[in-house]
Amino acid sequence: MSTIRIQGARIIDPKNKIDRVADLSIRDGTIVAPEAGQTVIDARGKWLCPGFIDVRSVPRSAADFSLALAAGITTVCCSPESKATDARVNVIHAAPLLRGAEGGELGEIPEGTVAVSTGFAPVARAGIFRRALQYAKPLGVPVMVHAEVASISSNGVVAEGLTATLLGLTGVP
Repeated sequence: MSTIRIQGARIIDPKNKIDRVADLSIRDGTIVAPEAGQTVIDARGKWLCPGFIDVRSVPRSAADFSLALAAGITTVCCSPESKATDARVNVIHAAPLLRGAEGGELGEIPEGTVAVSTGFAPVARAGIFRRALQYAKPLGVPVMVHAEVASISSNGVVAEGLTATLLGLTGVP
């Protein structure tokens, strides 16, 4: 396989505390020492980073994964209701935060869970949300919620503000 040499890129790698302009040679997905006969890519003025992670993704098709890859995203954490997968991207799923359609009680947090999520549904009651945070904290599991309070936004059709007022539309605070 041929080796690619990326020249003059700003290499940003937080894990290894690297942030500098440098050259990088890659063969078969592995960083290697420079060698003769490399294909050279001029990357001056560009950034070179490890793959990004989308921590709340809702992919529905291969096209969504293609868009993620084009943006440099190599890992997506999907909402529990998302069933999409793609061999080109590392897909991990959040566990459901709430049990049942009504969302009246907490779900279980399985071992190895990377996050729990309400998916598209807001948490119906503040007490449930508080208990979810208390339950997840000692486990070190992030809680991802749909940022909406249904009791004050159910009739809204646009974000609250000047535009909503001028158009006579009910705003969502």
